[in-house]
Amino acid sequence: MDERTLIERCISGDEEAWRDFLATYDLSIRASARLVLGSIGRPADDAEVEEIRSGVLEMLLADGSRVLRSFRRQCSLETWLRVLVRTVCIRSVRRKKVDPREIPAPPAPEAPIERILSEERTRVVREALDALPERERKVLSMFFIDGRSYREMAESLGLPMGTVATVLARTRETLRGLLKAKGM
Repeated sequence: MDERTLIERCISGDEEAWRDFLATYDLSIRASARLVLGSIGRPADDAEVEEIRSGVLEMLLADGSRVLRSFRRQCSLETWLRVLVRTVCIRSVRRKKVDPREIPAPPAPEAPIERILSEERTRVVREALDALPERERKVLSMFFIDGRSYREMAESLGLPMGTVATVLARTRETLRGLLKAKGM
């Protein structure tokens, strides 16, 4: 079954479609949750991953599948779900009080060559980011670092939400191209 049909059936409340949805995307949602939690220094244990998964499913089902209805097929459903997972992770972390002592220290590079490679990658990424226009850098920062929603970014920047989404998508592609040109 193609994505469009699956989405339409889920929106219509077809329980079998939701079972198909979970059979297709559940592992991806869980894997994305583990990756995002790990990237922000949170434990990616089964309980935390299940909490994020449940949050994503609640978001998809709430208000007559309002969020699922907002999917505009500008990317694959799996990519779009990764963005939802990230949003739920960020919101979850913001809701919880975090004791700084609970956040593990970043692992030290194992060998000097790893440190040099890490520094080189950081330099290349910073150069690529610096090559972007200010508005695009700001949109990336607001979304990926601040964890803001499209609506929050649109209000802050005085732009329509669709424009914010377009700028974000195009900027990600531009950044990907810049990094690829640098061998990353």
